[in-house]
Amino acid sequence: MNRKCLAVMSLLMTIILIGSTILFWQSKNVEFIYYNILFFIILLFIVTTNRRLHLGVPVLLALSLLVVMHLSGGLIPINGARLYDLSFGPLPFDKIHHFVLGSVFAFLTASLFIDTLEWKVKKPRLFFFFVILAALGFGALVEILEFVGFAVFHSPGVGDYVNNATDLVADLFGAAFGAMIMLLIKNGKNLR
Repeated sequence: MNRKCLAVMSLLMTIILIGSTILFWQSKNVEFIYYNILFFIILLFIVTTNRRLHLGVPVLLALSLLVVMHLSGGLIPINGARLYDLSFGPLPFDKIHHFVLGSVFAFLTASLFIDTLEWKVKKPRLFFFFVILAALGFGALVEILEFVGFAVFHSPGVGDYVNNATDLVADLFGAAFGAMIMLLIKNGKNLR
């Protein structure tokens, strides 16, 4: 990916993160300020290592969508409740977000290992399994970071064990969906 595109995307995400941090600060929402600090660290990591990672525009757009979804869940009130507390039919927004999270982490995994996974064609089931496990690892890391936020800030927004487990199940379905899409993409180098 060219540097100009990365610079524009980084600038937009920085503006979004600063703006949302100000809104979270005004509402004294320390849980989401903590998440924004983590997002700033991840953004800095991506910007400083992208020469080696070679993340393409599709993957960076997907990661940006994921962050915007998360921030919207904490910022957008609908009928007095935040978006994260609402359901769309039988699906809570939180589980929709985790489905997208699993898919995006599957794209990220396949993009990071695109050169070494020539066996995608030779051993598609192994590729599928590997991408799902790696995406679930990223999802588990997200749950651990949420738990740290809960433990440090005593925020009730994270949920209980059932919420944690169903988040991981939504991550699993999203990861399987993302891995399937990655199997169907003929040339994974288009992600770069």
